[in-house]
Amino acid sequence: MPKTILIMRHAKSSWSSPGVVDHQRPLNKRGLRDAPVMGQMLVEQELVPDVLMFSSAKRTEMTAKFLAEEFSGHKTIGGQKFDSTSSIKEKSLYHAPPRTFVKLMHDLADLNFNQEPEAVMFLAHNPGVELLIEQITGHVEIMPTAAVAWIKLPIDTWAHTQHAIDRGDCRLVEVWRPKTL
Repeated sequence: MPKTILIMRHAKSSWSSPGVVDHQRPLNKRGLRDAPVMGQMLVEQELVPDVLMFSSAKRTEMTAKFLAEEFSGHKTIGGQKFDSTSSIKEKSLYHAPPRTFVKLMHDLADLNFNQEPEAVMFLAHNPGVELLIEQITGHVEIMPTAAVAWIKLPIDTWAHTQHAIDRGDCRLVEVWRPKTL
């Protein structure tokens, strides 16, 4: 079965408090609206990930909470039920370069899951998400806040992620942006 990657940029964050450091910026009104909408859209598309990995920044944590609420109890791409153990805070995703995402994908083969996940969702930041999409698919995509990209890899194990990238086998299926839904 091919593996699935969902890449999402965090929902819109607030700049209203100039003294707040970047890592601590919360979602603004639009972000609070868009995050659950994108989660619901993924549920409707039957694209609930087996694993949701998110950056440690406050805006990604808040976005992840909304997504997890929408995904909760729904069947994942791998056939399991999404629950609280499906979400993983990953500090290395804060302003991560593409190589960090690729390493995390590769490492999914070695994590202690009952079975290797079929789908991972990364919730992170620009420019990393745009650079990752371009690097692994060859497509340049503009990823505004709360945008989600769906990518398929023709591999049976995450351990072969780099091979699929090197062969140019990663296929961009769709990109959703909140303003177009």
